Amino acid sequence: MKKRIFILLVVPLFVAGCNGFIWESSIPERAVYVERTLLTEAFELLSVGGYKTITKNNKKINESVGFAGILLFHGYNDEYFAFDLACPYELNENVKVEPNTMGQAVCPICGSVYSLGWGTGAL
Repeated sequence: MKKRIFILLVVPLFVAGCNGFIWESSIPERAVYVERTLLTEAFELLSVGGYKTITKNNKKINESVGFAGILLFHGYNDEYFAFDLACPYELNENVKVEPNTMGQAVCPICGSVYSLGWGTGAL
């Protein structure tokens, strides 16, 4: 009987809690396709914590840089991550978050700070 009560009480919490994990971005969907060679075009990304921003399409290779541009980041777990440069609160392709040396990106308008280091982009 105790097991049944536990399941009846816990399962609804998990089901209700799942809604919190579903998050849709307010940034409009745009195509993304970027190619860079680390040794010549993106040497900033060679070290952990390094970043590079790309705001213009390279028409030779049919690039697309998202809504406001792309922020490439060399994460703390030695993986590479890509983020749109747009602030999801400002929703303006001309307002771009600014990366810093602390593994963050900061919106110059609203002041929101986003974590880049582990690839989450969390506020």
